[in-house]
Amino acid sequence: MSFSSSRLLLLVLLLPSLLHASAEPAASGSDERFNIRGIFESLLPNTENKYTLRVTLRPHVGDLVRKDTVRLPIGFRYGLSERLEGRIEFESYFSHGLGDVAFGEQVGFSEIRLATKYHWKTFPWPGWDAAVGFEYLRPVSHPPRELTDGYEHYVPYITFAHQMESVPGLRIFWGLSSDIVSSTSIPPLRMWNDPGADNQKLNAGFLWDRGRLAYTFEAGYATTRFNDSDDRDLITLRPGVIWQIPRKYTFEVGGQWQIGLGMRTVIGPDSTDVGAQARVKVDFDFKKWWAGLRSRNR
Repeated sequence: MSFSSSRLLLLVLLLPSLLHASAEPAASGSDERFNIRGIFESLLPNTENKYTLRVTLRPHVGDLVRKDTVRLPIGFRYGLSERLEGRIEFESYFSHGLGDVAFGEQVGFSEIRLATKYHWKTFPWPGWDAAVGFEYLRPVSHPPRELTDGYEHYVPYITFAHQMESVPGLRIFWGLSSDIVSSTSIPPLRMWNDPGADNQKLNAGFLWDRGRLAYTFEAGYATTRFNDSDDRDLITLRPGVIWQIPRKYTFEVGGQWQIGLGMRTVIGPDSTDVGAQARVKVDFDFKKWWAGLRSRNR
């Protein structure tokens, strides 16, 4: 791990959160609803509404054919203020029985993720949103080796987005982040086409929200060249589409159900990898769900 580069970038990205910025109230509605790992991973500026608690389930349906276990991340996101949110997520897993491991033989939690984000309305340029955030990720217990790289991750980031007035619903964005890794009690495992060390990332793209459909595109460049490690560069291209399922097709259980489909091309030091992704995401506003449950029980 390189102190001179990674720690310096950490301070640069977190410095704005220590300063006072005058701005209008943040726009309502979290950008987290578009964030489906494997489909659309860029972190956009908007934060959760104040005092709103959301519970999110993100089953990795593709694990049924690629792994012996299915990952099921369970997340809790809370709006601490009009511009600040906090999030905690646990990634659970269980063996599905379609591979070499019997159903239910492996079950547990593989990782924990803690995150926070602060949103500026018009900073630093008029017409642009901006946010700074921080994520912390580490493996827990001793999950199957295919589920974790064994590292602890510290990820500060800054992100910018601009609404295109000429095209309703279209936003362009770009951001910078740094992934600072540390060893844990689990032996490290370098994943295929993964930096495997401290790295910095530049990402950009667009999000076109068309109501029940959202079209996305991300381009990312990650590198370890600023650290004391072997030089590894990765270019990622990820187009995708997210469909919000109508309530009549979700058995009236409530929440916001989404299906994400996407393509991914990774050009890295190990190879060029092209593949498809499919994800399901279920998002509940806990306050609305609880109020609805109480009204039905009266």
